[in-house]
Amino acid sequence: MSTTHHIIFVDDERNALDSYARMLRREADTWRTTMFACPLEAWNFISSESIDVFITDARMPRMSGLDLLGHIRESSATQHIPVLVVTGVADGNLRRRALELGATDFLQKPIDADELLLRIRNALRQKRYEDDLRQQFQQLASRMEHAQETLLGNDTSQLGDSAREIIRNALMGSPSPAARGVILA
Repeated sequence: MSTTHHIIFVDDERNALDSYARMLRREADTWRTTMFACPLEAWNFISSESIDVFITDARMPRMSGLDLLGHIRESSATQHIPVLVVTGVADGNLRRRALELGATDFLQKPIDADELLLRIRNALRQKRYEDDLRQQFQQLASRMEHAQETLLGNDTSQLGDSAREIIRNALMGSPSPAARGVILA
């Protein structure tokens, strides 16, 4: 059974949205697409939906794609969504600003269908890895909390500095000297 990924497109030009729909037709069984001509509608939608990739035009009236990107990155509910920014203008400053705001990738119109598909696949792969890491971190934190409660109850005041360092480093992923068997006096 394959997972259906939800991809959002935002562009104020209807013909651009139609073009994206044609480009993604061959992925229809694994990718569900939702198209928006209004950035505000897209923002309201993603605030309550599970989204895998978000693709937005950079320049739109009322709310630019960069403004939308800023909102996505500021919200803890949406900051993990890969965002691809698209523009019809060759502007290095715009590209840099989008990347500084946290764009996952940047595309310039006219967009090649194969390139778009590859970039979406790359964004999906990146999201899967990041989701897996987040899940592993949560599991490790839960196990560490359970181990702490099992060993000491909720009182960590009796933990020595070495034990605290081992727990902290286990959560962060790097072993302390004490965890490697080296006790520093």
